[in-house]
Amino acid sequence: MCQEGMDELRFVDVLRDELGLISHWSLKIWRDYYLPEILTEKELDGFWRRSYSEEKLQENALQGAIYQWIVLAGERVGFLSFEPEYHSDRLHLGKLYLLPRHHGCGIGGQALAHILSVARDLKLAEIYLYVFRKNERAIRAYQRAGFSIDRLEVTAVDGGLVYDDAVMICRLTTL
Repeated sequence: MCQEGMDELRFVDVLRDELGLISHWSLKIWRDYYLPEILTEKELDGFWRRSYSEEKLQENALQGAIYQWIVLAGERVGFLSFEPEYHSDRLHLGKLYLLPRHHGCGIGGQALAHILSVARDLKLAEIYLYVFRKNERAIRAYQRAGFSIDRLEVTAVDGGLVYDDAVMICRLTTL
């Protein structure tokens, strides 16, 4: 359900003590969006534990990941995280999630425009991200924002899990 007030979209830094809330939000969003078409219950649980537990989010923050709430008209509607990688002149977009009721409203596109702006302000040449290959809706949204598929990557991890991702990039010099 889209609402008015897109001009009131803001990106607010997540406080360190709010990372547990980010962890909770990510699990809810994953369950609402990924099951059962994109991930099985086992995959969802395993991938979430590897990347979205509060401990993992704290670890990522200590290593330089920046978390931001996506706030529309005073209401939190999602979150994102990114990490500048100055040694490689790139920005890693690690997370971009919206509550499903806000999908299709243009918020994701504005969040991507925000990330492009951050990368430009930091004078980085490229943004990259990983997205589940089955997440065709997200892939199309990234393509609309100027990203292209650089490669497909399949990675086996512990517990019998297999990441089947599209690695997408956006070269800022071409936009």
